[in-house]
Amino acid sequence: MAMPIGRRAQGAARGRSAGAGLRRFCRLLAVVLLPALAACSAGNGGGLGDDESQSGPRITYDVRFEGPADSTLVGQLRAASTAAQETGRPPPSLAILRNRARGDVPRLEATLRSEGYYEGAVGFRIDEDPAPPTLATGVGMVDQALGAVAAHVVFEVEPGPLYHFLDRKIEVIGDPHGYEAPSPGKIGLREGEPARADVVIAAESSLLRDARVQGHAMARVGDRRSIIDPEIRTMDVELAIEPGPVLHFATPVVFGQTDIDDGFLEQRTKIVPGRRYDPADVERAQQRLIDTNLFAAVRVIEGPEPDADGNWPVSFEVTERKPRTIGAGVGYVSDEGPNVRAFWEHRNILGAAERLRVEAELGQSVQRLQGQLRKPDIFMPDLDLLAGGSLSHEDTDAFESTSIQASLGVERHFNKRLSGTLGVAYRLADVEDQDNEEERFALLSIPAGLRYDRSDSLLDPSTGYRIVLETAPYWDTLNPGTQFLKSQLTGTRYFRLAKNPRLVLAFRGIAGSIVGASINEIPADERFYAGGGGTVRGVPFQRAGPLDDGEPTGGRSLLAANAEVRYRVVGNLEGVVFLDGGSAFEPQTPELNEAWQFGTGAGVRYISPVGPIRADVGVPVDRRKGIDDAWQLYISIGQAF
Repeated sequence: MAMPIGRRAQGAARGRSAGAGLRRFCRLLAVVLLPALAACSAGNGGGLGDDESQSGPRITYDVRFEGPADSTLVGQLRAASTAAQETGRPPPSLAILRNRARGDVPRLEATLRSEGYYEGAVGFRIDEDPAPPTLATGVGMVDQALGAVAAHVVFEVEPGPLYHFLDRKIEVIGDPHGYEAPSPGKIGLREGEPARADVVIAAESSLLRDARVQGHAMARVGDRRSIIDPEIRTMDVELAIEPGPVLHFATPVVFGQTDIDDGFLEQRTKIVPGRRYDPADVERAQQRLIDTNLFAAVRVIEGPEPDADGNWPVSFEVTERKPRTIGAGVGYVSDEGPNVRAFWEHRNILGAAERLRVEAELGQSVQRLQGQLRKPDIFMPDLDLLAGGSLSHEDTDAFESTSIQASLGVERHFNKRLSGTLGVAYRLADVEDQDNEEERFALLSIPAGLRYDRSDSLLDPSTGYRIVLETAPYWDTLNPGTQFLKSQLTGTRYFRLAKNPRLVLAFRGIAGSIVGASINEIPADERFYAGGGGTVRGVPFQRAGPLDDGEPTGGRSLLAANAEVRYRVVGNLEGVVFLDGGSAFEPQTPELNEAWQFGTGAGVRYISPVGPIRADVGVPVDRRKGIDDAWQLYISIGQAF
């Protein structure tokens, strides 16, 4: 039975077939009379079809659109439909369902107009499913869970012709103060393009932005005029802008803080008093204050009038967050055992956003305590001083080492994507290799690095890429004449193949080399190793490379490659399949004719507020007897790469 009701068919109903039998009568009783009787028995006194809160059977339904062939337009209509958004909240009667659909008609027609269909019209009908509904209450009924519905809300859409832009004008109101408005096409109003409302609004915003970028801080838009011509199906648009005078920055003011140096914050904004106003400078200043990690919120306050000197005042109201943080994490790798990490951090220990971080790691093969002090904006903005130190003990199949290290360096942020580091470090170490030969090293190094990051997320990237280059010359001050250069290049690339549900293809490549010394002159804990969760999952830790009686010896070069497919299964749960390959090599350049070790497997990710929590199971592709285990398990925080 179909019951069409809409703007052009209100009050109409299709005739029912004269031979309606007992089944149809029972159905009518179930979906119409029983909710009313339930409402009456509850004493609510409401009219039939007016109260969605009444108990009793629910009418499960879906929403369909007939008429428009453009899938994008259908998506816009579905997003604007209340009935479509509330399918998970079935109404207790067909009357209430009709009210939902009827209320959508003006919304859908407004959506058509906003998309350039100014003659569009919408009607609707309700088609009932021939099977009788299940008399169950609540949203989570079995029929709905199985996808069964009792009715179909069908919106009959006649978009009509699509209107296009014709004449477009920009009027400058009052004294232009030297301002020249851009052409309409430059701000997105192009002749012949569909006359969509969002394009007009975006063009108006672009016009205002254009004036402000040229120093007109007090610019405001005037009245907007749009004229529809139904004969030729076009829209004429006229925008207006009152630019006001060109203004320059006053001294920026930051207020609301209690324990942070005022001078540091004003310098942090990088707004130069007397420079011509530009909203991009204000936006960058706000982001730079946020990047200190000292504030829960940063609010910009401009104007509203020039100050006594004729300059434009800009203030930033900040809300401090607590400066101290403690945290911990646990992980597990089947061939390395469990590990625990904890840290303590103070982000304002000296009053000018100096960050002190102390970390401890305790595991079966690694025990480490390290700390770093970062002082931002020394000598110039975006230049940070880094001072650090560490105590560590590592006991692996390849070596056992105990070391102490101190370092001092700087980090320069060239822009939000590119940063570089340069420093000096000194490390004392006692190292015993797998041949039980123990040596002491005192390594002086000058580590340097460049990092370029165009990914969309630090913890869970889905698009973009990263490139990291690290290099350092080493001199052994206890063994004169021993020196070498160690370098490593890492690149990652992310492709989002689908947005909803999210499907991501991720790749990583690693290449490393040590030149200037023989393999025996290089400390065992400075050599390259492959295998394990950091390079080749499924292959035991350090065992993708040179072996001596089954024990890893490390190499002077490294090549590794990883590929993952990440699929967001449901909610915050993600499934992963991966293929890893790589090896360490004894020569200082990788030998491409040498066999790589490969591992493959699958895993899951839980996307938590602190980052992905991952668990991977890897297996060797070509298992080596007596070397490779049947499988490896990896549990940690963060994506593999």
